[in-house]
Amino acid sequence: MIRDIGLFVLLIPCGICDLRTRLVPVWYTGIFAGLSVLYHILFAPEMLTQMAAGAVMGMVFILISRVSKGALGMGDAAVITALGVWCGVRDGFPLVLFAFILSGIFGGIWMLIRKKNRRDSLPFVPFLLLSAAVSCVISICGGTWSL
Repeated sequence: MIRDIGLFVLLIPCGICDLRTRLVPVWYTGIFAGLSVLYHILFAPEMLTQMAAGAVMGMVFILISRVSKGALGMGDAAVITALGVWCGVRDGFPLVLFAFILSGIFGGIWMLIRKKNRRDSLPFVPFLLLSAAVSCVISICGGTWSL
């Protein structure tokens, strides 16, 4: 339950900003990640290795953002890093993977309907938010989607 609340505290404001401006407040993701580290140290020390692995996962996406010259935005990579720190890699990676699948499906449909091309950008954080919502529904129903 705390994991889900934290996800939405991160993803809702970032998703709204991404939809409106195509920019993500990196300062907000940094504060969120810092508070996540503090939370894990104080209340969930058993998650510290998962948290560190989640941070590494996020750093990989930051590297992808740099190498791809912004095909994946740096703000999106910062959100993935904060998500990885909060959830750990075991729960964070499936969220990110499902968000990429959703954005790919939506982007393909968008290109067909709107005659857009591959150069047009899509805000990615709303797909992370949708992925988190699906994860929350699955956990409420008693399932799990951890790797």
